[in-house]
Amino acid sequence: MLHRGIKFVHFAVLVFSAMLAFLFVRGLDEQLVLGSSAQVWVSKSDDSVNGAQVTRAVARFAEEHRVTVARELPDLKRPDRLRHVYLTTGDPKADAASWLTTDTPASAGTPTPRCTR
Repeated sequence: MLHRGIKFVHFAVLVFSAMLAFLFVRGLDEQLVLGSSAQVWVSKSDDSVNGAQVTRAVARFAEEHRVTVARELPDLKRPDRLRHVYLTTGDPKADAASWLTTDTPASAGTPTPRCTR
């Protein structure tokens, strides 16, 4: 039979590893969209096109490839409570397309998303 101290150490290591795994996955979820097949990060712009042209190009790409493209921005007034998600969907039957008409999924402890087409 194992000593009580050894059982406690095993239990403490198990609880610590579960908490560490939870925090690690939560951190990934806040930085990246888990389950996405691709991500694009735009860090610079030479201002050769305006926002409307970019929006049309992204919408055309989404329709041609039947994918969903999203852009997430924190709210300027309440970044800790609200985030804006701009969506364009190439497949009207996709799960993300329903976000435009129904409530968006939210995680506990994260800002509430507000979707815009």
